[in-house]
Amino acid sequence: MIFPGQGSQTVGMGLLLNRTFPESREVFQAADAALGEPLSRLIFAGPEQELTLTANTQPAVMTVSIAAWQALRRRGIAADFLAGHSLGEYTALVAAGSMNFADAVRLVRLRGSYMQQALPAGEGAMAAVMGLDLEQVRQACNESAGADVVSAANMNSRARLERDIGRVDLREAQIPIITNSGAQPVRSAAELREALVRQVTSPVQWVESVRRLVSEGVDTFVEVGPGRVLSGLVRRIDRTVRVANVEDPDSLAQTLSLLKAA
Repeated sequence: MIFPGQGSQTVGMGLLLNRTFPESREVFQAADAALGEPLSRLIFAGPEQELTLTANTQPAVMTVSIAAWQALRRRGIAADFLAGHSLGEYTALVAAGSMNFADAVRLVRLRGSYMQQALPAGEGAMAAVMGLDLEQVRQACNESAGADVVSAANMNSRARLERDIGRVDLREAQIPIITNSGAQPVRSAAELREALVRQVTSPVQWVESVRRLVSEGVDTFVEVGPGRVLSGLVRRIDRTVRVANVEDPDSLAQTLSLLKAA
């Protein structure tokens, strides 16, 4: 099971999960309670310009992803491994039972706020690069930066987030998590905490993570959460694996059929 990061958000995401599955509805209610504000209303109805603010996007994407995860779990589906792209790594910790959902929602709200403060809305940009290795990307960044900052990793607000990560209770993961910074399976709370801290200033090793999962025998990847960004990336990395997604009742039904037929 793989969990998306920022960039997968759309107004209305998760609405059908909320309407259809009580276990998903409980997740949206828990997010509202944890933040002390109606995040679910923003997710379901917008406005889009407010949802796309990083401080809102990050808890919103995580909430929809966990709502989809709970619907999947309730139908008897278990995962052999978990991985998440950037923000999605926090979602993976929740799914693995390592981090409490309410704590995670508050933590990614802080994470998004720090990033938003470091780069106000309307300034700067982010892009996904395909087909180049890390050294080529770094070289391209250096060549194009000029007097500005162009980086292959998010270097902002490391100290504040590290402090917040240190305050959150973490437990051993019930399912191994392939971390962004090391592309290795991790279970221990101490290693997971260290991985979250390293993630802030390290590139997301997604290609390496997918290849590691394939080397572990994984032949089916299910993207759990809004959109199909990671599904497309996995297909680019390895065309021999099967890919599915769960973001609403229809995609859940299709994925259940696929998994039962396996």
